[in-house]
Amino acid sequence: MDNNLEKNKINRIILASQSKARMKILNDIGINAESVISGADEIIDFNLTPEENLMNIAAAKLEKAMRGYDADENDYIISADTAVYHNGKYIGKPKDEKDAETMLRGFSGGWHRIYTGAAVYYRKMIRFAEYTDVKFIELKDKDITAYIKNGRTVRESGRVCGSGSGRVFCRTDYWRYL
Repeated sequence: MDNNLEKNKINRIILASQSKARMKILNDIGINAESVISGADEIIDFNLTPEENLMNIAAAKLEKAMRGYDADENDYIISADTAVYHNGKYIGKPKDEKDAETMLRGFSGGWHRIYTGAAVYYRKMIRFAEYTDVKFIELKDKDITAYIKNGRTVRESGRVCGSGSGRVFCRTDYWRYL
């Protein structure tokens, strides 16, 4: 066998994330990846830009996954982290349903920005970040109540636009930030 082909062989593809949506994208394009939890801390440094923060978090997840799963130079590892910024502030996961309601009312009829930072490793790490602007439709009280009752809002940050039924609230390119 040609030595160059053997040297460039990918052993495994590892997604350093438990994101079902990201795994589905990989599966949909024919990539059979292993999903692993990195256990890396997701710390936001408010002195950095959103892009820098998310690339740092994605890199930390990737590095921890590499150490924890005995990855080698022929493994391809993918990691990403997504965050929402609204009115210049980081929007995290709502603490409870009341916090989720406040978040949705704040988004209603306006714009917010979703950032994704990623790190990819195959013999060396590369990092990059993207963002997309999201236009939220004007929500009625009944829309907010129904969405909160389904329980998704307290498990997610402001990524409502990527969460099934929440996509109807948004005018954006979902695939760009996921």
